[in-house]
Amino acid sequence: MNAVFRLTIAIPVIIGVLINLVVLAFGFSQDVATASLGLLFTVIYTAVGVWLISRTPWWPKHVRTARWVATCLLWGGGAGMLIAMTGVWATSLATDHGWEEAIASWGGAYNEELGKLLGTGLILASFSGLTRPWHGLATGFLVGLGFETAENLGYGAMGGDTDPYSDMHGMLESWALRMVAGVLLHAVLAGIAGWALGWAFFTIRRSFAWRVGIVAGAWAFGFLIHFAWNYTVMVRDWDVVKIVVVAVIMYGAFAYVAWRAWVWSRRHDDPQFIPDYDRQLERLITDKVPA
Repeated sequence: MNAVFRLTIAIPVIIGVLINLVVLAFGFSQDVATASLGLLFTVIYTAVGVWLISRTPWWPKHVRTARWVATCLLWGGGAGMLIAMTGVWATSLATDHGWEEAIASWGGAYNEELGKLLGTGLILASFSGLTRPWHGLATGFLVGLGFETAENLGYGAMGGDTDPYSDMHGMLESWALRMVAGVLLHAVLAGIAGWALGWAFFTIRRSFAWRVGIVAGAWAFGFLIHFAWNYTVMVRDWDVVKIVVVAVIMYGAFAYVAWRAWVWSRRHDDPQFIPDYDRQLERLITDKVPA
């Protein structure tokens, strides 16, 4: 890993992890059993997510796996959560202008997606074994998974603290809600952004504008989906419709990207393969060789 990138990644990760440890300590100070079960859920959720992505052909074969996975998860759960805290000003702005329905949207959409995108880009630039667009998908997915597990743990602690019945009931209700609505939301959106970053980083003969455009487009997609997901529709039935529509678009987009990545990674597993180069070479041969 490049020393400059190592430092750039390490500092916000350490600060973010310390903040999460404070949240965890608060949970244990309130109820040891509830906090322990929430932590167990977090470990299981993370392990299942890592196992699932490791079964795909997107998993990089020429990288120090443990270090790469740990860096992704720690950025998402540490630095990603730290960057997410910058959304306070946007929340205040929405409140001051009376846009109550969009408070959660502004508080989470732009900053959380930006934090995951930044972390994915830094990690792709730091590990020499990451050289394919689908490595961007896997990296983004793991960064998003780290963020999501930390967020679930935090919401579980808050749910336990505010529940009128018991800490355990509030924590279980919070986890159950997040498992039903929006499961792997952060991993999915960060994976799509990572796929775009992978193409921006690892293709040749593409303009700078094209690379910036594909990354900006992926971030904008994540922002809009996240904004819509968090947006509060006052009429309950319409709010349910909104959630279903957004979920179909989000998971549908990820399914398409996952399918494309699966096909590409199975077809071009050669470590010497450079994305988009085969097409350029074919054109060159066609132009030079007479019919």
